[in-house]
Formats: sequence, structure tokens, C-alpha cells
Amino acid sequence: MNRTVKIIIFILICLLAIATLSASVEDQSGFIPIPAITYSFNDGTALSTMTFTSSEARLFYTFIKADEDAQNKPLFLFFNGGPGSGTSCGLMGFYTGRKTFDNCITGGGDRYIDNPVSWTSLGNLLYIDARCAGFSYGLLPSGTSRNLAGLSSEFLGRNFNSYLDAAEFIRALLLFLAEHPQLQKNPVIIVGESYGGVRATLMLNMLLHYPQYANYRDIYQDPELVDLIQAHYNIVFPEYSGQEVPPAIITRQFGHQVLIQPAIDNYRRYYDGPMLEAPGSLVYQIARETKTTFTPCQNSNCDPMSHIYDFVEYVAKRDIYGCHKPTGWTDSFFDHAANLLLDSEQFQALTNTDPALIAELHPEARSRAYKYAYYAPDSPSGILPRHQDIYARLPHEQKVLLRPRKKNVPTDTTLAPLFDIPSVFGPLLPFDAYYSSLTSDGNIAYFYLNAPYARGYAAYSYHPLTGQKFLQNLIDVKTFITNAKYDLVVYTDALPPALGLHSNLVASSDHQKNLPINTARPGQIEIRYHSGVLSQSGQAIRTIRFPYYTQSSHPVSLTEPHEFYDDVVAWLEEK
Repeated sequence: MNRTVKIIIFILICLLAIATLSASVEDQSGFIPIPAITYSFNDGTALSTMTFTSSEARLFYTFIKADEDAQNKPLFLFFNGGPGSGTSCGLMGFYTGRKTFDNCITGGGDRYIDNPVSWTSLGNLLYIDARCAGFSYGLLPSGTSRNLAGLSSEFLGRNFNSYLDAAEFIRALLLFLAEHPQLQKNPVIIVGESYGGVRATLMLNMLLHYPQYANYRDIYQDPELVDLIQAHYNIVFPEYSGQEVPPAIITRQFGHQVLIQPAIDNYRRYYDGPMLEAPGSLVYQIARETKTTFTPCQNSNCDPMSHIYDFVEYVAKRDIYGCHKPTGWTDSFFDHAANLLLDSEQFQALTNTDPALIAELHPEARSRAYKYAYYAPDSPSGILPRHQDIYARLPHEQKVLLRPRKKNVPTDTTLAPLFDIPSVFGPLLPFDAYYSSLTSDGNIAYFYLNAPYARGYAAYSYHPLTGQKFLQNLIDVKTFITNAKYDLVVYTDALPPALGLHSNLVASSDHQKNLPINTARPGQIEIRYHSGVLSQSGQAIRTIRFPYYTQSSHPVSLTEPHEFYDDVVAWLEEK
């Protein structure tokens, strides 16, 4: 199918949706089809490109409408990180929708409860699981054998890199909006957690500066995506129909982001380890509380953060995602949520959709579906011995996701069919699964089976170019970032100085801990751009709201949901 035909189909979908959908907007869950995408990486010219074609996928989504006046409320787009972590067992399961697990019970309890701080009071909610994560799954190309060799070819950089990931989420979002014309022009607020900071950054950059993703001015080239974005803007901004829409206009729809403990680029590594090794730091507090001894790295071959993780998890027996809790505490919530989502009653309570009515969830619709390349049920981390050498070279953010866990905490490769969806719907073919809280194979593919990065392109998820794109977005996008005291996985106190290392764009990045005044949880980051960066005379300033959560770990919406909700409400009301 050529590019023109695909654009025509997208426009027809928009017209059909407008003609057939009723005026109401209702809760729903299902799958958004993602086609095979032909894209390329380049070095700034058309002469040096590396072209790929991804495989098809089906991305699971849940939409929950606003409590009142849904057609005129903003749409909050939620996703967790990983890369490859399920959103449905993360942000969807804890204190954002109408139902939630109970954060007062380790693991969340066995049933959902009413959420006292449902974000449906603020707007419409859309949750999306990434490729092969949560309920989402990939589709083998026709003729591909369902065996180890065939599946291995799917878990490569052509299907798992951050740029394609962001482009897939944009495609899913635009298709959802096209099928819901009542919401198509509404403001969209992106809410991303952890690695979701990278996804949000690349998505917003593609949406704000979309022409450069088809004219060789960016390393990622995806002309079909640019055409889809333009077709969407022709509807949303008719005064610019067929013309390039300026970022300042685009932010009428895509002008806000809420980032929960976000990973943005690898500059944070220059500060997090040294800050936590300094006397009096949080790590020494943990040592005092647990009556253990922490000794900082003694030589240059020692990675400070890996060393700290080993101390906190294996010596102090604390959770590195929330070091005020015992080891495994955070995982207990998300892994248990993954199990409960396999129960149709719990699924329906959370999504307000009967899973039996979702055709793509059933075995008969999944003849080409896959979630895994390898299956290692006897490995506590789900990592085969042949992958141990790759695991050893992973950056510390990824080692955290895949490191062995306590045996009593299930992982995505050991989820048992405890509930009725697997038993009632029936068994799936090999390498497929109803649910995966983390696609471990995909996660590894992002970093060590990533051909574009190996070729020298800046396709690495935490490349400094991502930080530059974040700062470019910040010129136009109002930004909120959480700062959780007990999170060692993304130690956000290191974020302000890390942003300051982008000296080609910014003159300074200051963490102002006591501002804004008269707020329950002060904190903001002031970014001063160099003269001319914003096409203005003199320096220009942008401020990031950066509230400090004294009782929070990595999943702030789980640990301080009321405070987080209140701060977002106040921030959205700011002029």
C-alpha cells in the first residue's frame, strides 16, 4: 500500500467517523492497529540513510470519559515507561481512573476500589500499552515461522527504538482522535512516567516540528507520519489547511506535559551517583536506618549507581524504586495488577468494558500475534543465559528493570493463569501471552539489538539529543515534573544540573527549592536560554513546575495520589 493510499484511508476514516458516530462519548477498550511503517535514519542528507520497515502491531487502549461535559474537556494521554512497561497495570491501575488498587495494602489488594482523586474530574483519559507490553502485541509478517529464529528477527531495532515508539504512539493517538471527532480538536495533555519522558519528548518534538521529520533535517525520517500529522492539523487548524503550522499554534492542542520521574537523557549520570555518594545523602540515611554500612566506590571501574543499587537492594534490603520500603514493594503492586487484569470482573471494573467483546483479545484473532522471542520460566528475571552478556552491558536504568527479583514477586515471564480470561478464552500459541507487565526482549532490543545506534545514529534512548529536543519543546510546552524523595531509579534531584549541561542551548538551569511561594510542595526549575535561541533579544526564561514529594517513590501517583492530583490541578489553572 503506497503512501498516498494510506493518507486517503486516514482521511476517509475521519469522514466516516464524523458521519457515523453519535454525539455521545463513551468508555471503551480495544486495540488500535499500527501498520508496517517504512522509515529511515540519516545524518542530515538523503545520501546516507538506513531504511527499515517495522512489523504490524496492535496497541491496547482504554478510554474513560470525563465525569461531566466530556466533549469539551481535555484528553489526558497516559503511558508508563520501560521501555516496554505496561500502562494498564501502571498508571491505569493506580489513582488516575475511576477505579484503583488500594495503596494502603501492599500489592494493592485483590479488588479495585473507588478512586477518591479520579482524573476524570479534570478531563477524558486515554491509556495506551506499548508494543508487546501490557495487552498489546506484535504481528508476525505473513509467512514468518513461529519459532525461535522467526521471533528473534522481530526483536530488533527495526521494531524497538525510541523514535519508532514515539511515532507509533502518535499514530495511535491521531487514529483515536479521528474516530472520535467530538474530541479531535480538544487539548491533549501528555502524562508519561519514567522512560515515558523520552517518549513524550520525541512525540512532542514530532508534533511541534513535524516538517523536519520528512525533509532530512532530523535523524528520523517518516514522511507518512508527517502527512498524517498535517491531515490532522488541516482539521484542527483549518486556517492553516495545507500549510506548515507554527509550534505556537500547535500548542493550542499539544501544549502541556506532566512527567512522573522522567528519564530524559544520560546526562543525569554525571550527577546522580556523586550526589548520592556524598556524606549525609539519602543512601547514608538508609544505612543508619538499617544498621548497615555504605562505602562509596573506591576505583574508577566502579559505577556509582550500580554500586548504590546493590547496596540498597541486597545489603539494606530496601526497594530501589522507593528506598523507604522493603525490597520488592513497588513490583508487588504492578505485578499483582497484571495478574488481576486477567480476571474479567476486575478488567471490567477498571475499564468499564467487557473483555469478551474485544475481538482482538481472543485466540482466534491472534494467529500472527507474539509477545516474546524467548521464554525462560526458570530464570527469576526472565533472562536466558545467552542474554547474560547483553544484560551485563546494559545501562543502569535498564539493569534495574531486568535485575533478578525476590522469588515471591512474579514477573512477566512467570504470570500464571490465575484468573478466568486465559481459562475461558483458551490457550494462546507459543511466544504469545494475554498479558506482559514488561517486554524484556523488547527492552533489550532497544539498547543492544539496535542497528541504527550501532551504525552511529543518535537512536539510543537516552542520547543527549533527546535532552536537546526536550529543551526545544520546553520553549512552547508548559511542563510539570515530579521530584520524589525516595526514588533511586530516576533520582530527579540530578535533573536540574543535568539539563544545564546542554550549554549550546541554555545558559543556566537552577533548582529553586522554595518557589513558587505559598504552595504546599514548592519546587521549580528555571531554565535560562542563550540569546537568540528563542529568536528574541537577550536571555529568555522558561520555568518547569517541580514539586517535591517527601513520601513518594518512583510511582508518585501511587504513593502520594492526593498531593499529586492537587498539584496538577493548581498547575493547570495557572495563567
